[in-house]
Amino acid sequence: EDRGAPRAWFGTDDLDQDHYTFRRVINTNLPIAKHKAEIMDMIKDNQVVLIQGETGCGKTTQVPQYILEAAMKNRDETRRQVRIIVTQPRRIAAITVAKRVAEELGEKVGEGAIGYKIRGTTVASPKCKVLFCTTGVVLRRLAN
Repeated sequence: EDRGAPRAWFGTDDLDQDHYTFRRVINTNLPIAKHKAEIMDMIKDNQVVLIQGETGCGKTTQVPQYILEAAMKNRDETRRQVRIIVTQPRRIAAITVAKRVAEELGEKVGEGAIGYKIRGTTVASPKCKVLFCTTGVVLRRLAN
């Protein structure tokens, strides 16, 4: 039986209703910044990219922003919605990092492009593009 297209886990599928503009309010000068172009080329050219770096170098907070920025620049030609999932091992980490990234983008978590989902709680608006969640939440979603 044909169930149709799968329902979006978060965010909207309606490109015409998507008026998000990427803007960074707080510029961080973390070590990963000097590898931005290389990281984005790897992401563009490969289905899977593993990024290894020291704790605090910006992997978790900056790379999702790089991807979001690139997706917003290219959305007119790709005509595809962007949905970025960032996993964290613990609930408190998912919440804390989501708040930090929202702050860097001048937003409040759950009201704009940044949200989080932990067991039993979802704080994400229909405009959500980057969802921080625990590994368990992603595994349960994949299993269903």
